[in-house]
Amino acid sequence: MLGWEYPPFLNGGLGVASSELARALAPFAQLSLILPKSKPKEEKQIELIGLSDLNLPKLWKETDPISAFHLKEAKVAWVEVALSGYEVLPQSVSPPTPHPGSLWIEHPQPRNVPPVRKYLKEPSLYGHDLYQRILDYTRISARKAQQMDFEVIHAHDWMTFLAGLLIREQSGKPLFVHAHSLSHDRTGPDIRDWAYQVEAHAFKEADYIVTVSEYSANILSQTYDIPLEKIQVLYHGSPSLEAQRLAPPFPEQLVSFVGRFTRQKDPLTFIDVGLKLLEKYDRLRFIMAGKGDLRPQMIEKINRARVGDRFHLAGFLGQKDLEKLLQMSTVVVMPSASEPFGLVAIEAAQTGTPVVISTHSGAREVLPHALTAAPGNVEDFAEKVGALLSYPALRTEISQGLQEDVSKLSWEASALDLVKRWREASLHP
Repeated sequence: MLGWEYPPFLNGGLGVASSELARALAPFAQLSLILPKSKPKEEKQIELIGLSDLNLPKLWKETDPISAFHLKEAKVAWVEVALSGYEVLPQSVSPPTPHPGSLWIEHPQPRNVPPVRKYLKEPSLYGHDLYQRILDYTRISARKAQQMDFEVIHAHDWMTFLAGLLIREQSGKPLFVHAHSLSHDRTGPDIRDWAYQVEAHAFKEADYIVTVSEYSANILSQTYDIPLEKIQVLYHGSPSLEAQRLAPPFPEQLVSFVGRFTRQKDPLTFIDVGLKLLEKYDRLRFIMAGKGDLRPQMIEKINRARVGDRFHLAGFLGQKDLEKLLQMSTVVVMPSASEPFGLVAIEAAQTGTPVVISTHSGAREVLPHALTAAPGNVEDFAEKVGALLSYPALRTEISQGLQEDVSKLSWEASALDLVKRWREASLHP
């Protein structure tokens, strides 16, 4: 298994979902998970391989050379690009010159050992040199895989897809690519950047595709022209959060937003919803937990409206603090422009907190009791949130319904389903 995030190195829902699924898989499969960095002692049933801990000169010496590798039929025009779903590239950063007409990865001969890039020791897994980090991860993972015995390759999200393709080429083993989010979700349907090209090629070349919702599967089919029969939907399980309520440290009701401050998660619409609610409700506060490139615009919008005493930007929250925030919230709002799943909605439901989520969200498939509104529809979101603020009986009804919904979700069931697919793939490659 190839992953990019894993606790305690988290940037969002990808790491949470990857770790929960891996732990659920452990009783049913011998699992080795290759990550940019890890803390191996924290998992007993899973072999966590952090590339930051590897002796690279030793690794290059003990494995056979990997020749230069072309991704077939992938045509890419390299341009400077801001991966706004993660970090903004400085204007001075330019990608390396590729081989004409294809995605090209140079794999050094055994004596040409690459330096251990500093990102392996950095707390952040993303940055202005994300493309280089991905290429480093690809070639080092492929080297490590040459020493390993395995039956199936499973790659989580686009950052690991190149590694999965290369390891598949080396080993001949079946490749599952697991799409937790799509370029379509992060940057919109019209952007065809490097991430999109990697995804599109991986979806075409992989043996199997796993996605997190029917919503995401349909986008994958329509945008990437992938047959639906090639796609398996694997819903997230429910988190292990306590279904209890906590009183906030102030008398007002609390409305919360949790997610990256990016176009995809649409925090600016959340602020507009809050401003609309403040026209009618006096005793309200809003907490926005996360980080991202829209933060300056958010601060400006809040300051212009002179409501800085009502909106609190809490930064990125660890799991324990996030759980407390959800337990204190009266309502959690997820106004995403496009959300493949929406783990925050599941976590809020688990704590007994009502949610209002975007209609462009995979979570609505497993949370039929959630209230929904169309992306960008400030009036509709405000009306739904306002109803939950005004009527305690409605909050109780929605809360109980949501807890019933999440009780039907199980990481173990998802793991068993996936193992069944792995077994079929290994027996009938």
